[in-house]
Parts: sequence; structure tokens; C-alpha cells
Amino acid sequence: MRKILVVDDDKDIVEILSLYLQREGFETIPAYDGLEALRLFHKEKPTLVILDIMLPKMDGWEVCKFLRERYDVPILMLTARAEEADRVLGLELGADDYVVKPFSPREVVARVKAILRRKERPPQTITIGKLTLDRTACEARIGEKKIPLTLKQLELLYLLADNRGRVIRREEILNKVWREEEYPSDERAVDQHIKRIRDLIDLEEAGVRLTTVRGVGYKLEEI
Repeated sequence: MRKILVVDDDKDIVEILSLYLQREGFETIPAYDGLEALRLFHKEKPTLVILDIMLPKMDGWEVCKFLRERYDVPILMLTARAEEADRVLGLELGADDYVVKPFSPREVVARVKAILRRKERPPQTITIGKLTLDRTACEARIGEKKIPLTLKQLELLYLLADNRGRVIRREEILNKVWREEEYPSDERAVDQHIKRIRDLIDLEEAGVRLTTVRGVGYKLEEI
């Protein structure tokens, strides 16, 4: 079960947030000051920290800075003030998001889930042979040489690379690369994109083999 460390000197806030998080299947660990938060963090090793700024003994800024310098744990800051300077400082110290009081507990739970989804995403860059596919930058490279692929071509190639050595059926490619509203009426759309990829990429230079499995789909593997 994923653990959430909830840190606030207001016990009512800790209790209500804990209640809503527990309903969503999280285990919660309450803390009411900064030093207790660090002690419990080391003991419990939570998945995420919800951290108030105005804390006794050690404020939220210091706790955030301490954790971020040593750990990759996601941090959601709580602040009673909406000043831009507070929000900017929190993000600069390494917080993943912030919520301004008063807030809806449902919003906090939604923010927690969103942060965890972002943290749990698979890597956005993959390399096969000498070919690197970077979804974040929307580009493909052989070494330092950029290949001018469209987004669809990049996503198609990424799917094949992520399943290297396995034949991916045309239907699966369509379902995973095309959104429902743009779904092509003909599976030959996949073939056309594959042809264009072969025109754009020197596969031998890239150190990969793109194989057509007649009547089924395509397979990508290192040479």
C-alpha cells in the first residue's frame, strides 16, 4: 500500500486529509511539526509527502529543501497564502505541486494522484541500436543526427522499440498510436507510415531491422 506522510500543525486538517486519502486506498502517516515529519519520513519511507509551510520546530521550506537534496520523493506543499512568491519558492525548492488553503480535500487527493501518475510514467526516451527515440522532445536521433519524423511516426516507432523482437499487429498499432477520434478507416495507414519511416531512416546506420510480417504486422529489433 502506498504511504502518504501528511504534515500540518492543524490536527483537523491532518485528520480530514487522512480520511479522504484512506478512502482512496492510501495509508497515511500524520505529523504535526517539521522535525517529527523528518523522523517519520526516515522510519516509514512514504511514497509522497503533503507538507504545510507554517510548521513549528522546522518550517515546511526547510523540510522540503532537506528532503529534496537527499531523496526523490514527491512533495505537495500546502500554503495559507496565495502570494506568487510563496508558490515560486516552493517549486524552486523542489516541490512537485502546491495547494492554497482553504482547499477541498477532494482536490488534494486529485493532486496526489496526478503527481503519482507523473512519477510512475514509463521512461520517455528509449534507445535501440544507435537509434534514440525521445517522446519528451518529440524527436528521433541516430547519434547526434536528428531524423525529421512526425509525431505519429515517432509514436509508432517508439511502440515497436518498446516491444523489440515482438511482432506488433496492425490493429494493436492503430489502437495505441491513434486516438479514437482520429482512428483511420483502413489499416493500410500503418503501412504508409512504416514506408515513410523506412524512407527517412537509414536502418542499417541506425543498427536496427524493421521487419514486415506479412498479413500480421511489424517487428523492430537490433541488428
